[in-house]
Amino acid sequence: MVLRAVAQKRWLDVTDFVAPLVPLGLAAGRLGNFINGELWGRTTDSALGMVFPPAGPEPRHPSQLYQFALEGLLLFAVLWIYTRRRRPLGAASGLFLVGYGLCRFVVEFAREPDSFLGYLALGLTMGQWLSLPMILDRRGDAAPCLPACGQGRADAARPDEVSLVRINRDGEIRHRWTWGRGGNRRPPPRSVHIRGRD
Repeated sequence: MVLRAVAQKRWLDVTDFVAPLVPLGLAAGRLGNFINGELWGRTTDSALGMVFPPAGPEPRHPSQLYQFALEGLLLFAVLWIYTRRRRPLGAASGLFLVGYGLCRFVVEFAREPDSFLGYLALGLTMGQWLSLPMILDRRGDAAPCLPACGQGRADAARPDEVSLVRINRDGEIRHRWTWGRGGNRRPPPRSVHIRGRD
């Protein structure tokens, strides 16, 4: 918020700038969890199992290291490579959300759920349920929140506007949010089919 106010940048400019660096902070946090012996994984018989004394004598998945590798190192590498070239506004932020959501959802299968919550509906943990909105849109399509780029010539001709869209697997825009000069917002169309990209 401070960077946005001082530099007078658009919100998505700031989030795109910060997104590639966030995984490093996540990695440091997960490494700290491992060193402190907290937030351990579920019990396992695999060779990767480790004993965390506060959790008992059973070997458990070092889920903190899994998260360190996926949410931290892997996601950082993906975002760093992706943002080396100029990308559409909001693309890096959308990729971070989807990448983090996927990594967290997968690791939760090896992570011990919070004792005061346990397993929720469909046998999923709270972390998995909170990750789903980052991955899926409201119709259940696996599509990130991506910026509209080259998908409408009217929008492309107006650089003072910002559009965010959700695209399903059939190439249809399910949601569109557009902010113009002064923060004006137009209602999104119900469905727009994309025939091709320039």
